[in-house]
Amino acid sequence: MAISFIQPYWLLLLPLAAAMVFFMNRHIKQLVKWRRICITVSRMVIFTMLILALSGISIKSYTDDTTTVFVVDRSDSTAEWEETVGNFIQDAINEKRNKDGIGIVSFGANALVEQSVSRQPRFNGFETKIESSYSNIEEGLRLAYSLMPTDTRKHIVLITDGKENIGHTLQQVKLLREQGIVTDVFELPEKQQNDVQISQISVPEYIHINEQFDIVVNIDSNINTSAKIYLYADNQPVTHQTVEIQKGQNKFVFKDTATKGGNVVYKAVVDADIDDVLKNNEDSQFAYVKDVPHILLIQGQDEAGRELAKIFETDSDMTVIKPSAAPLELTEIQHYDCIVLSNVSAQDLDDRFMDSLESYVKHLGKGLVVTGGEDSYALGGYFRTPLERILPVDMNLKNKADIPNLGLVLVIDKSGSMSEGQYGLSKIELAKEAAIRSTEALKEQDELGVIAFDGAAQWVVKTGKVDDIRAVQEKIGSIRADGGTSILPALDQAIQSLSGRDTKLKHIILLTDGQAENYGYDGLIQTMKSQGITLSSVAVGTGADMDLLQYLAENGSGRFYKTDVFSDIPKIFTKETFLAGKTYINNRLFTPALTGFSEIMSNIESVPDLHGYVGTTAKSTAKVILSSDQDDPILASCQYGLGKVVAWTSDAKGQWTEDWMAWDQSAAFWKNILSWTLQHNQMEGYSLEGQIEGDKVNLELALEDMAADKEITGLVIDPDMHENQVRFDVTAPGKYKAQFKSDKLGAYITRINIKHADGREESIQNGMVLSYSPEYDMNHVKDKDHIGRLAEAGGGRVLENSRQVIERELEKVWSEMDITHILLVIAMLVLMCDICIRRINISHHKVQKISNQAALLWINMNNTISKKVQERRYKQKEHPQVLNTEKDNNAKQSFKKQDDQSGKNKNIQDQSEHTSRLLNMKKNRNL
Repeated sequence: MAISFIQPYWLLLLPLAAAMVFFMNRHIKQLVKWRRICITVSRMVIFTMLILALSGISIKSYTDDTTTVFVVDRSDSTAEWEETVGNFIQDAINEKRNKDGIGIVSFGANALVEQSVSRQPRFNGFETKIESSYSNIEEGLRLAYSLMPTDTRKHIVLITDGKENIGHTLQQVKLLREQGIVTDVFELPEKQQNDVQISQISVPEYIHINEQFDIVVNIDSNINTSAKIYLYADNQPVTHQTVEIQKGQNKFVFKDTATKGGNVVYKAVVDADIDDVLKNNEDSQFAYVKDVPHILLIQGQDEAGRELAKIFETDSDMTVIKPSAAPLELTEIQHYDCIVLSNVSAQDLDDRFMDSLESYVKHLGKGLVVTGGEDSYALGGYFRTPLERILPVDMNLKNKADIPNLGLVLVIDKSGSMSEGQYGLSKIELAKEAAIRSTEALKEQDELGVIAFDGAAQWVVKTGKVDDIRAVQEKIGSIRADGGTSILPALDQAIQSLSGRDTKLKHIILLTDGQAENYGYDGLIQTMKSQGITLSSVAVGTGADMDLLQYLAENGSGRFYKTDVFSDIPKIFTKETFLAGKTYINNRLFTPALTGFSEIMSNIESVPDLHGYVGTTAKSTAKVILSSDQDDPILASCQYGLGKVVAWTSDAKGQWTEDWMAWDQSAAFWKNILSWTLQHNQMEGYSLEGQIEGDKVNLELALEDMAADKEITGLVIDPDMHENQVRFDVTAPGKYKAQFKSDKLGAYITRINIKHADGREESIQNGMVLSYSPEYDMNHVKDKDHIGRLAEAGGGRVLENSRQVIERELEKVWSEMDITHILLVIAMLVLMCDICIRRINISHHKVQKISNQAALLWINMNNTISKKVQERRYKQKEHPQVLNTEKDNNAKQSFKKQDDQSGKNKNIQDQSEHTSRLLNMKKNRNL
C-alpha cells in the first residue's frame, strides 16, 4: 500500500496552518483548559484535512480485479458463427469471478457497445444493429479501450475471422499493449461458399462519338456454372448473354457504339445458377465520349442571336429556335451541352422550361449563356424567376444614389368579366398578383397608387410612398370583380394624382379586358404630355378594345401589350415597373474595364468600346470579369450547382455592340465563353477515389500539382441525385481528403473546384464508381498469419476455448482510491464539533451535576435489582425443600454479598446528597 499526491506542494501549507491555529488561539485563553485543548485539536484537524484534500491524496494498492471486453466481429463474413460466439461469451461469463467485470463490443464497418462493463453482465444474444458490409477491427478495439476502467487489470478478447478491410488493426493492438492492455484472439473459421463475382469492367479511357468499342467484363468464380450477363449504359439495357462460367478467371467481351457524348456509366450484372453471395454480382465503370458540343440557341425578336449562331456553328452542332419552341421537359434539353438565350424575355418562355433549365444547370452540370437587350434581364421580366436564381447578377439595382424616383399608378379593370379566367385562375386574381409584384419591384423613394374601376373609379391605394408594403398588398388583395367598364374616369383620376408631384418619373399602367368609351381622351393625353406622364396599356383576352389601348400607349409614350395567356400579366407588370424607372437602359459610349481574371479572356489583351447595356447588380457569388464605367457588370460568371453560367449584359446583335461584333477577336471571345461553360472531362493530372465506411463516403484526391496554397471544394451527386457539398483538407503534399454522408453503391458525379492563391480557378468534372465492399470479394485473400501476429503484438494468445479467457494470468496493477471526499466529510464533522464546543456554554458545575445525576441513576438501578433478589430469597425460605444444603449455603452467601452491596450503595447515596447540598450552599454564597 502506498500514498500518492497529485499536487504535493499544498503540503507546504501545514506549518502555516499550525502557525495560524496558534495565532487564533490567543483569543480563547479565558476558556477552561479542556475547551482550549479541544478547540486547538479540532482546528488542526480541519486544516490538515483541507490541505490533504487540496493535495489530491489517494491510497494506492495492488489489485487483481480484471476487466475483460469481448470485441466481436459481426460482419457478413462471420454471420453464421453468431450463435457459436454467443455461447463462447456466455460460458466465459458463467466461469468468471464475482469481482471481475465483463463488457461486449460488436463491430462491422462501425462499432457499438453491446454490454457495458459490469460485474453482473446480462447477455441474451446480440441486439445492436451493425453495418455488416465491412470489417473495421480497429474501430472495435478503440471503442473497447474507451470502456476500460483505470483501476483494474485490462484484457481484450478479439473474436474475428481476421478478414480486415478497413483500418489498421496491428498498429492499434500495439498501442493498446503500450497502455497495459493484453489482447487475446479467438479465431473464427472462414466459411466456404459457392461464389460468382464481377471483378472488373474495362472500357477505353477516351471514346469518340459514333465509335464502336469493346467493354470487357472480368468474372471470377470458385465453381463451374451457367449464368446470364446483363450490360447497361446509363441504366438503359444494351445487351445480355448466356454464358458458361468456369472455375477461376473468366473474361467476356461486349461491343457498343457511342451514340452520345459526355460521361456514360456502364454497369454489368451477372445472374448465375449457383451463387451463394449476391452482393458482388454487379459493378460499374465510367466512360467519357468525346463529341462536338450540342448548342441550343434561343433568340428573341429581330433574330437577336443570328451573329452568335454564325460564330458557334463552325465548331458545334447548333440548333436555333424561337422562345415559343423551347423544350419543356428536362429529358428533352439534357442532350444539349449549353443553352444560349439571346435577348429573350421571360414572358415568352414557358415556366416549365425555366424550371427544367434550373435542374439542367444545377444537377446535370450543363452550361448557360445569357446576352442582353431591351427584352432581357429586368426588362425581360427575369425578376424573381428561376432565371434570376441561376444568373450571376440580380435584377434590382443596388447602391445607386442617382436613381430617379418614380411615381406609378396602376389602373386595373375590376368589371364582372375579370372574374373569368383559365386553369382555375381568374383574370382579376392575376391582375392583383401583378400589382403586388409591382410593389416589390419599387425602390424606397418611389410612390405608388392603385385605382380599381368598373362603371366608376375607386381608389384602392392613394398615391404616395409605400411605408408599409404588407398593408398595401392586403388592400390590393381586397379588390373584387363586379360591374361594367368605364376607363375615362379612372384614367382622369390617375393623371390628376400624378400631376404636380415632384417625382422625376411618372407612369401609368392601364389593364382591361373589355370595351369602354372610345372618345374624350385627347384632353387627357395633352395633360399627360405637359406633366411628363407616360402610359402603357395591357389588353387581356380578345374582348379588349385593342385599337383604343394601342392608341393610348402610343400617344402616352409607353408600350402596348396584348396577351391571351393570363398568367403573363404579372410578368408584364413587373417589366413595366422596371422600364418606367428608366434606370436599366444605359445608352452611352464607354470602354469595358477588366476587373477579374478568367479563362474567357485568355489571349485577349484589349477590348473595343460598347454603346450600351442593361443595368444589373453582381451577386456575391459572381466573378465580374468586365465592368462598365459605372462599375456595373458587363461580363460576369458563376458556378451554379454542377453547371457554369455566363451573363453578358450588352446585346449580341449589334445595337450596342456594333464595334464589338466587328472586332477581329470577337469570334475568339464568344468561343471562349462557350468553351468555359461546357463540361470538361479531365482524366490527367489527378485521381479521385472513394470508399464507403458505414454511412459515410471518404474521398481521397491526388493532384500532380503539389503546391499547398489551394482551396479545394467539391460537389458530389450520389446515385439518388442528392447533392453533397464537400471541402478537401490537405493530408500530405498533393493529397487531400473529404467526407460526406451516403451509403449508396453505384456511380457518383463529381465536380471539384480548385482555387489557387493567385485567384485562378480550375474545375474538374468527372465521376467515380463505388463498387461492392471487399467483404464480398473472393480475391481478398485472408492472411493466415494475421491472427497470430495480432495476438503476439497484443501480448496475448490465440485462444481455443472460453476457459482460457478466465484462466488468463495478468500482471497485478496499482489501484488508486481517492479519499478526498472522506477528508472533506471528516473536516465538516470536526468543524461542527468545534462550533458546539465554542458556542454551547456548559459550566463545570453543570458537568458535576450531570455526573451526580448519572450516579444516582446507577444506584437506583442497583437497588431495584437488590429488591428483586430479596424477594427471591424470601420465596426460597418458604420452600426449603427445593434447595439442598449446598445450594442453601451458596444462596446464603449470595444474599449476604447483596446485603453488603446494598449498604454500600446507601452510603454512596447519602454522601452524594451531602455533596450536592454543599455545592448549592457555595453557589448561593457566590451569588
